[in-house]
Amino acid sequence: MADSKLIHRDTTREAYTEQARARLDEVRQLDAQNCELVLNAPDSVQQEMKSCNVDVGMYISLAEVEIDLLEHADEKDWVSLRSRVDSAIGEAMSELERSNAILKSPPTRVQWK
Repeated sequence: MADSKLIHRDTTREAYTEQARARLDEVRQLDAQNCELVLNAPDSVQQEMKSCNVDVGMYISLAEVEIDLLEHADEKDWVSLRSRVDSAIGEAMSELERSNAILKSPPTRVQWK
């Protein structure tokens, strides 16, 4: 019975890792589309992106590292590492949403009176 539990856990880990990598691939595709939009955006929007410190790539890299850690983790640690993977992918998605909000918002100008 212990062998069947171990097999189930291994297939669960493999399935979770595969799903996490698929979600990360989706984020990469969205980031590539987003980068294209940023390059074609006006200079003011590009400046806004820089000033807001939007960095989707950093969170994608973080998610990659977390997935690798999960993949090579001990049996007792991999379950607790799942939340770190989910958080890293979630942070990358949040950065994409923030970037899209900047791209879609009209440039605001401060007028001093």
